[in-house]
Amino acid sequence: MKLSTVILAIGTLVGVATIYSFTSNGEIGNVNEISEYTNSNTVLNENINILITPDLSNRITEKYSKPLCDEDIIYNIMESYYPSIYQSSGRIIGQKDKLSILLTTPKLVNNYNIKMEQLRIDLSSFNDSERIVYLTDSSKSGNTYKNDVKEFNMEINNVYQSAKKAPVGADIRNLLESQLNSNNILSDPDTINAFGKTVVTKNRNVLILITDGYMESGSNARPKNGNKCYYLSKKEVDRFRTKFLNSDETNIKVFFDKNGFGIVPVENENLKNIEIIAIEFYDRSLSKESGSSRVKPDDYDIMKLFWEDWMLKSGVKRFEVHENFSSKSESQTVINNFINGE
Repeated sequence: MKLSTVILAIGTLVGVATIYSFTSNGEIGNVNEISEYTNSNTVLNENINILITPDLSNRITEKYSKPLCDEDIIYNIMESYYPSIYQSSGRIIGQKDKLSILLTTPKLVNNYNIKMEQLRIDLSSFNDSERIVYLTDSSKSGNTYKNDVKEFNMEINNVYQSAKKAPVGADIRNLLESQLNSNNILSDPDTINAFGKTVVTKNRNVLILITDGYMESGSNARPKNGNKCYYLSKKEVDRFRTKFLNSDETNIKVFFDKNGFGIVPVENENLKNIEIIAIEFYDRSLSKESGSSRVKPDDYDIMKLFWEDWMLKSGVKRFEVHENFSSKSESQTVINNFINGE
């Protein structure tokens, strides 16, 4: 961190109304008023690295209709970033956030002729005055966040149009094992002491995974013995339900644990530094006409059980799963609340 950044993070007290603090156990606490800041020896400067991964399998075709398309969810994330996320949790200075699309496998770039440079926005490339000009669309040169979001949205639309014509399997296991690497996941820089203050910069990595919950790429691969699987296909979901219904157990979590079910954990040290929100889970067991359950437990209950266990045992820092959104406002609320740590 440059000295100028340290000075900004510590700040002159004029015009800086709120800052972060630490709780007694070292976690991020609530935003404090400036009167408390003057008595604190620690300043927290937080950057957010937002990764958006779309599942471009056949779930995006008309075969699986849903209230909100992926493109609208992604548009909403990009367009609501400033100021909703940029100023989240009282962050008001020095943000060096990044927003980008991360594909499940690199080969998709060539498959769909994707212009990846248009699917990245990096605020760390600006100094503090340039960043505000860029975000508030006041640049006379035309280099503005609004214009970059237009290009971003145009390119993501092109990606989806290509994928709908030729959908490919989305290898989410490969995403977690290989794609979430040091090129995409930010680690925390060193703590710096200056002017009698300890300046701690935190880099948060947030993956927004848009998927239906079924993992069918490579779904025939499974361990030789037991009830573990590498991929959670529809077949594996049905298999679990049949075994559960044929048992004397009434609680699916107890049955799951007792019989050693689960997805084989991913081995990737980077997962401890990432928070994942998986959205748009689509329950194929529901009636297409009424949306009501035809079987119990339904597919969503089973997938949620498998995914939460998988993320926990793979060492993911934080995880949430959500079914299909019914509206843009619902998607914005859920995603923003996750990013804000609520």
